[in-house]
Amino acid sequence: MSDIVFGIALIVMAAVSVHFAGSIKAPMLPMQWGLNGKPTWYAPRLLALWFSFGLAVLVRLLIFFLQEYNPDKLSSASLGLILFSVIITIAHIAHMAAAARWAARQ
Repeated sequence: MSDIVFGIALIVMAAVSVHFAGSIKAPMLPMQWGLNGKPTWYAPRLLALWFSFGLAVLVRLLIFFLQEYNPDKLSSASLGLILFSVIITIAHIAHMAAAARWAARQ
């Protein structure tokens, strides 16, 4: 079940990245905003669009290797993977929407 949720999360994140890639043309995108609402640091457009997707894949690979090679140290990874999948997808959507609003004001 957790791998199905993770797969759906990857599909959604990829679709969001492709969607916003067409509408955001700025060469650099904010990656984080300060309490004052202004960006604190930027990343190249391609990296910003696909960072969450890549992070999700890396975390899943880490969990896979821990399950395979050290299962005693990892208990009930399924629930954690489901929660991670949902949280990173929501964060990715929010980040892309905020970056698009920022780019539209530039």
